[in-house]
Amino acid sequence: MRVRLLLISLLFSNLTQAVAATLYTHRYSDGVQAIQWVETGGQLTGTLQTVQLTTTGRHLSSTAVPFTGVQNGAQLALKFSNSFLGISDNQTVLGTFNAQRVVLNFPQSSGGLDQVAYQPSTVTQYNALVAGVQAEADHLIAQDEQRKAQQAAAAQTRQAQEAAQAAAEARVRQQTQVIRTALDKVQDDLANAKLLMQDVALQTAELRDAGQLFLKDLQEMQRDHDSLNIDAQKAAVSKDCYDMHTVQGYDLNELTGYDLKQLTGYDTNNLTLAVKPTQKMLDDLNVQATNLAAVPQKLHVLSGANPNSTLSVPSTLPVELQRVVTTLAQTKVQLTTALTTAQHQREQAFAQAESLIADARRTAAGLICAPSP
Repeated sequence: MRVRLLLISLLFSNLTQAVAATLYTHRYSDGVQAIQWVETGGQLTGTLQTVQLTTTGRHLSSTAVPFTGVQNGAQLALKFSNSFLGISDNQTVLGTFNAQRVVLNFPQSSGGLDQVAYQPSTVTQYNALVAGVQAEADHLIAQDEQRKAQQAAAAQTRQAQEAAQAAAEARVRQQTQVIRTALDKVQDDLANAKLLMQDVALQTAELRDAGQLFLKDLQEMQRDHDSLNIDAQKAAVSKDCYDMHTVQGYDLNELTGYDLKQLTGYDTNNLTLAVKPTQKMLDDLNVQATNLAAVPQKLHVLSGANPNSTLSVPSTLPVELQRVVTTLAQTKVQLTTALTTAQHQREQAFAQAESLIADARRTAAGLICAPSP
């Protein structure tokens, strides 16, 4: 039953006869009722007053319903002049009466009767009932305020917990993102190192090819030198000056012209083009190796600074990094060796070419054309 305070008191301000009023009260589980009347020649005049808590349980409301009636021994017949508790205007309520109690049968809209018993009371008792009901109302109000305060405190606690949880989740996301970004960068660096080593492998091959060109063209010069010697031997015993002129002209020019220009021109330019990007690649290899070698320690420090991350550094990553650093070092050695070898092959080719040309010139200068007799 909803909390409701019903306080009924009977007030008689229009009585013209000094007749003592009869007062009865009924205490409901959620309130109190009182009925009071005066009797004159069997005729009853009274008032039914109701005081109750509003639906919010915070305030009292009061209604007064006047009635008239008749008393016939222990029987009562009361006629209410306006609607009360579902009773229509001018509806008669029957009941019984004695010194111990009054019982009234209130018709219900459902067709039944609501029987209410009222006990004899005094004004002091009536006021005490009012005060008790008011105390209950105050208690309910205090409970309501306490409940609201508890709800507000609980809501504040919940909000604080939710804020703390949100902050914790934000830290997890932020720290996880830090580790993810770091790991992504490591993977990018490993991919770049792989691409760099692929480029270095191509560059190493170009340097080797450039060095081989010097050997190839030097062999061609050696063959032309051998041809000059053969022609010189023929010219030495020949009585035809044409053979001498062939050695001193065509054969010597082949060595000092086309063969030498292949070495000093095309071959040298080809090596220069191959050498140009090599130094940058060597620098890049150094930078990549240095950066990757420092990654494990950096990741260790980063992981310690971001303990809430849901990502962790794979245990195999340091091993992989070390393997790549070692491969970068080996790749650097291969590139450096290829560069040094190609430059050495050029220097050797130049030195042997000069020797071949010098020998060819001596051979050609030693030939004498003796005219035929």
